[in-house]
Amino acid sequence: MQAKRCVKLVSGAAAIVLVLAAVVWAVAPERQVAQPGSRFSMVGPSGATANDAQAARAAEAPASAQVMVILPDLVGVSPPLRDIPAVVTQGEMHPEPRDPLRGRIAGDQASGGPAAGLQDWHGVTAMPTPLVSFAGTGNVNGVMPPDTQGDVGPQHYVQWVNLAFSIYDKSGTRLVGPTDGNQLWSGLPRRSACRSFNDGDPITIYDHIANRWFMSQFVVGSTSYQCIAVSQTDDPTGSWYLYQYEWPNGLMNDYPHFGLWTDAYYETVNQFNYSTGAWLGAGVAAFERSQMLTGGTARMIYFSLYGVNANYGGQLPADLEDGDRPPAGAPGYIVEWDDSAYFPPNDALRIWSFHVDWTTPGNSYLGTGAPGHAGGPNWTLTTTDVDPTLCQALRGRCVPQQGTTYKLEDLADRLMHRLQYRNIGGVQRLVGNHTVDFNNDDNSAGIHWFELRNTGADWSLYQQGVYGPDSAIWRWMGSIAMDDAGNIALAYSASGANLYPSIRYVGRLATDPLGTLPQSETTLIAGGGSQTLASNGRWGDYSALQLDYDGCTFWYTQEYYATSSDWGWLTRIGSFRFPAGACTPTAVDLARFEAWPEGAAIHVEWETVVEIDNLGFNLYRAEALGGPYRKLNEDLIPGQAPGSPIGAVYVWLDDTVRAGKTYYYQLEDVDIYGQGTMHGPVQAKAGPTLRARP
Repeated sequence: MQAKRCVKLVSGAAAIVLVLAAVVWAVAPERQVAQPGSRFSMVGPSGATANDAQAARAAEAPASAQVMVILPDLVGVSPPLRDIPAVVTQGEMHPEPRDPLRGRIAGDQASGGPAAGLQDWHGVTAMPTPLVSFAGTGNVNGVMPPDTQGDVGPQHYVQWVNLAFSIYDKSGTRLVGPTDGNQLWSGLPRRSACRSFNDGDPITIYDHIANRWFMSQFVVGSTSYQCIAVSQTDDPTGSWYLYQYEWPNGLMNDYPHFGLWTDAYYETVNQFNYSTGAWLGAGVAAFERSQMLTGGTARMIYFSLYGVNANYGGQLPADLEDGDRPPAGAPGYIVEWDDSAYFPPNDALRIWSFHVDWTTPGNSYLGTGAPGHAGGPNWTLTTTDVDPTLCQALRGRCVPQQGTTYKLEDLADRLMHRLQYRNIGGVQRLVGNHTVDFNNDDNSAGIHWFELRNTGADWSLYQQGVYGPDSAIWRWMGSIAMDDAGNIALAYSASGANLYPSIRYVGRLATDPLGTLPQSETTLIAGGGSQTLASNGRWGDYSALQLDYDGCTFWYTQEYYATSSDWGWLTRIGSFRFPAGACTPTAVDLARFEAWPEGAAIHVEWETVVEIDNLGFNLYRAEALGGPYRKLNEDLIPGQAPGSPIGAVYVWLDDTVRAGKTYYYQLEDVDIYGQGTMHGPVQAKAGPTLRARP
């Protein structure tokens, strides 16, 4: 008997563009775009709004730590992305910041010798090999660095690199793109900044709370903008709500990074003067998520930390992972790591609570600030003494490559994307990483990683480690994440004098000794060439390790070279998970699994709430509770799509039963990687009977 499938829906750093013809760097001319009216308000705790003249005077003094409430310049809707032509163009030149972050002082900064807690050994058991691995978008726009990142949803992987995005199904088939990033904002008026300019520094988030997608890039110039888009449905190939925000105080919003939270999309930036490259402090913002999900006029709440301490910078916002939500009313979190040379006397993580009040925005505050103001961090947690200076070269061009004397930049003055937030069993957790010289000898690169925990009111350092298993290979540009079982994976670039830049990952089980990554590293893809551009060593500037909706599968994207060239970088997208038993995927969430007599047959029915990565089902029957069980279906009973964030009802009418006998049924869901999960058993006694479902 074939199954009857009765479907029932259930709610459920700026990119630098190389001028190929001249092989020189250049600076963009002054941009002329349609300028909207003022959208800036200086707001006090009472909610009173300053007039435009007051706001203009405040804009001349970026040291102010007072809250600003900013309305979008423009709001619109995109055409379906599946209908946008896959067109890419050579990018427009714009300048990179001239200096590292303020206060990041050159020179060896650790106390000397190997870092405390250094893991200078490889584990015995290797991480599992990739489940899938496919080509991402390469350098179709002629830019560097790629700012490689993306995120994964129930049915799609969305990758955006400088300066183009692509949408794939989870087997690697490209559905949309590659197409210029600014084409996403083609629903805004002509000559608007976000529609006209394609400047990069992209971020992609799958908002698992709402089953939506979030994407952003910036526009930089004498007036800079943040461009944000939120999908109208869970399908990223459809239409998106569009937003354009002018960045306040005439500053350049470099290195924008976003994190998902329940009440807002939170952002951190490093602020510069666009014309002079002068450092102007850290900026943080919260965007009104509830309005963005409906295409409404979403406000932006902004603070500058320049007036609190000009040396704050390199921050990341907490990025909420699927699973338990934060405690009710929990603020967003902003974190940075500082060497003791930046902020004596100790190397430390600094954590700010970002309290947003959408009812009375003037009551919003950051850190220890009074309502309406920004202040210092709420927590300062001392970490092990490590050295973020890998060598003394210009802009940290330290990392060696095989077959060339040209070296790559380390970007070791800041935390690396992303700062993942988990709440597992009522324990809040944050995991992050950054690059260090693990031997303090200007001849090695490893990764300092950490896990913070909060079991009540305060954050504390639960564990940390320095991963540098050998000095021959430099490991940097990492990204870290934790699965539902508390296992941690760390993925990164690896290079050396005898190794082309490659993509690797390592991990730890929740039961492994604290501060170690003993699940030894595995290669996602081995590089086949090096970056040989003499005038620029940019690499990264970041990568992205994300967790699938099933709670166990990690997805990573990073750059590499297949053959040596000046700027012919490629990207790879791959997934992996810890060994069977270490984490149980939640590919299928069953609402019910039942059986009852129906005439001379037995009616077996199951309903799913969600089907993530689900390929289909097998149904098994036995004549005793303990088995043996025999599979009833010859072919896999197909799931939805495969895999969906919504559910369905499935029915199997078993007419091969004998009257008066009791039968037992088990259901197996099978994911796209071939892993099965059993449900049941349920039982029913065969008729004949006229009884309906009990």
